[in-house]
Amino acid sequence: MAGRAVPAVRPRRGHEPRRLADGCPEAVPRAVVAGDPCLDQLRAGLSFRAAYRRALGLLPGQRLVVVSSTWGRDSVLGTPGADVLRRALAELPADEFRVLAAVHPNAWYGHGAWQIRHWLAPLTESGMLLPAPESETWKAALCAADFLIGDHGSLTMYGTALGIPCVLGAFHDSAVARDSPMDRLGRLLPRLSRAVPLLPQLLHAARTQPDDPALAVLRQSVSSAPGESARRLRRLFYTWLKLPEPGPPGGHPRDTRPLPRPRRAPAPPSAGRLRHRHRRRSR
Repeated sequence: MAGRAVPAVRPRRGHEPRRLADGCPEAVPRAVVAGDPCLDQLRAGLSFRAAYRRALGLLPGQRLVVVSSTWGRDSVLGTPGADVLRRALAELPADEFRVLAAVHPNAWYGHGAWQIRHWLAPLTESGMLLPAPESETWKAALCAADFLIGDHGSLTMYGTALGIPCVLGAFHDSAVARDSPMDRLGRLLPRLSRAVPLLPQLLHAARTQPDDPALAVLRQSVSSAPGESARRLRRLFYTWLKLPEPGPPGGHPRDTRPLPRPRRAPAPPSAGRLRHRHRRRSR
């Protein structure tokens, strides 16, 4: 049974209508390039980076490492032997670093919140931050982050767009569309090596990625309408309603609002981090 094209679809980037034409040509006349409201909100939140860092419990001089995991077997959490979270806690000095795990909601809801917290309890007891899936703490964490360890999930793309030095703890190449921005991200970012300590890999990313011209092009490709998504979507919705769009004063705000400050995180435990003996392995 054939489906019916929805009233509008929302590509983020200007080139996506061409991809849409290949997969669903009947939807192209209904497509609207509306930008990315999530990325706009993240960029609006960068001005509040210091407040987010305080709320997450970072002390002056500490650096935040966000480890993001999408869902599925080939994610950071689902890759056998990767052990990225445990490695980050074990190898990075506890007085200089905090580690936050941003786990995709599908993993939380697929396994259940109790199970996720049970699996990760030894890590949270050692100081790892684990935001609840219903919160937007992961967004504040990206704005506050100094480093990102990611996979093929969208959070890795958002972190790269914000300019956060990033290393891939896992990446499922066959799960992403060929020649898409995520495909290019997988080819540009370094893969986490088990043969090299973690900190030098993060520091190398911080030294080399800010001036990488290919990454600069990729960052620009994430949204073809930066800062415009809320306005474009609001205009579209009022067009559907056949109503005039109200403007300030008295109307809806035209700009994206920044993220709320997360609840203050607990202080890390005074005991030492997880014990971990790093063994060199061949690549």
